[in-house]
Order: sequence, then structure tokens, then C-alpha cells
Amino acid sequence: MSTRWPTRSTLRWAPSWTCSEITPEQALSAIAGTLPTLPNFTDASVAGSAAGTYHLHPRGGDDWTVRVAGGAATVSRGRPEWADLHVSFDPVAYMLVGYQRRSQWRALLGGQIVAWGRKPWLALRFGKLFAEN
Repeated sequence: MSTRWPTRSTLRWAPSWTCSEITPEQALSAIAGTLPTLPNFTDASVAGSAAGTYHLHPRGGDDWTVRVAGGAATVSRGRPEWADLHVSFDPVAYMLVGYQRRSQWRALLGGQIVAWGRKPWLALRFGKLFAEN
């Protein structure tokens, strides 16, 4: 009697739990927890061409200010007096774009992320400003 070993197709992992969609409240909590850590991940080579003051407004949450100057970034809670770029966003869409699970273009064209200000092109550099490692 020969032993039949499982094949790759029969060894598929199926979780015992199901993944539900993230709620805006959960996304706001995650954003509030991660934004203050962003200065630790600033990519100095990108920061030189992305200098400015960014106003981040998660819909339903607190305003945040990100200042980029001299190759470094600082993050503080609150609305700045003036900003080079204002970004209003749906918190879930922002997280999905930030974790590269959704295209920034899909979120921009769908109105989930809206950017305006004196330097609107900074919005395209914001995601590259912070290193992934």
C-alpha cells in the first residue's frame, strides 16, 4: 500500500476567522497612533524635494500638521496657521493607500482623498517621503 502525500493544491491554508472591513473609527485610531512616528522614517533624499507644510485632515478625526524642512519631518496634532498643501481624506482610503493596498489614483479620482493648496504637487511626493524599512 503506497502512501499518498498531499499535493500543494490540497495544502491551502484557510483561516478559521473571516476578515471584515476596517471601520473608519479603527482607521482613525491607527492613523493617530502611526502619524507621530513618521519622523523616524523620513527619507532624507526625498525630503529635500518635498519641503513644505502639510495639513492632514482625516474626515471625522483630528487635524495634523507635518512640516518637512532640512531633510527631516516633524508631526504635530492640530491645524497649521498656513500650509503649502491641504489634504482631506477618508481614513480607510488613506490607510489602504498608505499600505499600498489601493492605488492613490483610485482614491484621488473617487474623491476619497482630496488635495489642494499652494503646492498641490507635494501630494504625489508625500507617500515617498517616508521609507518603508
